[in-house]
Amino acid sequence: MNEEILDIVDENDQIIGQEPRTAVHSQGLKHREVHVWFFNNKGQVLFQIRSKNVETSAGLLDATVGGHVDLGNTYLQSAVKEAKEEAGLDIKEENLIFLGVIYLERVDENGLINNAFKGTYAYEFNDSLDRLIPEKGKSDGFKWVYIKELFNLSDNDKHFAINAKDKEYVEKIFGGIQKIMNEE
Repeated sequence: MNEEILDIVDENDQIIGQEPRTAVHSQGLKHREVHVWFFNNKGQVLFQIRSKNVETSAGLLDATVGGHVDLGNTYLQSAVKEAKEEAGLDIKEENLIFLGVIYLERVDENGLINNAFKGTYAYEFNDSLDRLIPEKGKSDGFKWVYIKELFNLSDNDKHFAINAKDKEYVEKIFGGIQKIMNEE
């Protein structure tokens, strides 16, 4: 199997070239990723339980679905693709709510450097979790968490892939989802 090739971007999120995934993460090259956060009408956000066997965020609660933006694709196209791959759900582009693009720099627990612009979307999901199909080998399922808990994460929280160090992300993304919830 050939290694995944990713678009690399500059500080303005403009594509400047392509590199293999391993080079992107070993050299800390800026690239694009997408997150989709499912929420419901009970004030909860859905987290994916990452498999203990994956390269990053193993065993942690992470975005409902997420991944790298494929070559030539938009954030929106990748959001739809990742929802199908990681949750088995066909989502229409028009049902995704754009929350913004946030740049995060992080060195993962395994030493991989992840400097990524994260195009982030919300999706209202009020169905049973039985409707979702976790991606084999990458996910151990899903878990609802009340949104109010997410504003109180500490730097030492060992259950979530995000934490208080990601303050801008937490405030913009979960603040945006909370605003959507309050409007309904």
